[in-house]
Amino acid sequence: MKKTIYTLFAMLGFANFTMAQLPSYVPTDSLKGWWGFNGNANDASGNGNHGTVYSAALSADRFGLNNSYYFNGSSKIVVN
Repeated sequence: MKKTIYTLFAMLGFANFTMAQLPSYVPTDSLKGWWGFNGNANDASGNGNHGTVYSAALSADRFGLNNSYYFNGSSKIVVN
């Protein structure tokens, strides 16, 4: 029983740790979604408004990380 409880707490802690956090400067009042352009089109607000990327390519940001998208004029991100 004790092992089960510890496992449950470990899983909850890991889930909480891996969930994206909104930056403190983002107002949450009436927030529909937060797309941080961090390598995917997932909504980090918790509202589930994830997007699908069409023809946009991951591109290096100012820090050299693939955390931005290059749009070529016909590419887009559509919120599902």
